[in-house]
Amino acid sequence: MAAVNNPHDKLFKEMSANPRAFREFLECNVPKEILQNIDLNRLEPEPTEFIGLQKERLLVDVLYKTFTLDNNEECYLYIIVEHQSTPDKFMPLRIIQYTLQIIQKHLNTNIGKDKVPFVLPMVFYHGERKYKYSNDINSLVDFPREIVDEYFLKPFQLIDVSKIADTELRESIYYGCAALIMKHIHEKNVKQFLYDIFYMMHEIKLCGQETYFNLMLEYIADEAKIDRKELDTIYHDVFISDLGDELMAMTLTEQYRQQGREQGREQGIIVMLQEGLDLEKISSGMNISMDELLKIKEKLEG
Repeated sequence: MAAVNNPHDKLFKEMSANPRAFREFLECNVPKEILQNIDLNRLEPEPTEFIGLQKERLLVDVLYKTFTLDNNEECYLYIIVEHQSTPDKFMPLRIIQYTLQIIQKHLNTNIGKDKVPFVLPMVFYHGERKYKYSNDINSLVDFPREIVDEYFLKPFQLIDVSKIADTELRESIYYGCAALIMKHIHEKNVKQFLYDIFYMMHEIKLCGQETYFNLMLEYIADEAKIDRKELDTIYHDVFISDLGDELMAMTLTEQYRQQGREQGREQGIIVMLQEGLDLEKISSGMNISMDELLKIKEKLEG
């Protein structure tokens, strides 16, 4: 780091470079449960130029590496000296950024590590005004606080499609169809699966989503290594019945009704309602009473 001219920063830098003074600083400020797990006898100063501290703010930062007592793994203590007349409201965000840079630098110099190091960031403030801002990143998030506290920067939500039941995925036509394809695309009997999934894809096509339909076909052809002509043949077998010289397209809901799949039938009705089709035409075409249809419609709107 460049030479430190500010007397406050210079004093802190000198204090942090003095082994006895800096050890006392750590013993007074680092939580006891952390002190009990790190070796203060093996403190090693580290360069901080890579961290990218905002130079225009002329802040001083100190980074020390040490080791855990139980398994001799590297960990870091990072201190920013903040003495500005106006404290930085976004310091929690910057602390996260700097911490990630420290972790990345560690990984870059320790190729093969399958875990990240522990980093304890601290801000040493001695401004004239009271430090009025929060040290919690959640306070900066523009969203209902109870939701932020529950989900923001918490373990990420894993959506493992292999663990989701097919019946649950079928409840959503547009998302569910794509998810089912990605879930089953590499199975050995994928061609047999296609006879089933094409019902949902056909319903999407009937709703005017031709581009989406074709993208799914291209994905199946590429990932399942199936020639497009063969896919067209399978699709033809599913939806086209030979009635002499006449070809008749069969809808998803007609197929499901013939096969007794009530869940698919109701889903087809829901799609028709969502597309704004005439209720009488739905009632007639789906062989459902107007009372039953209105109940589904009310449930959908409720």
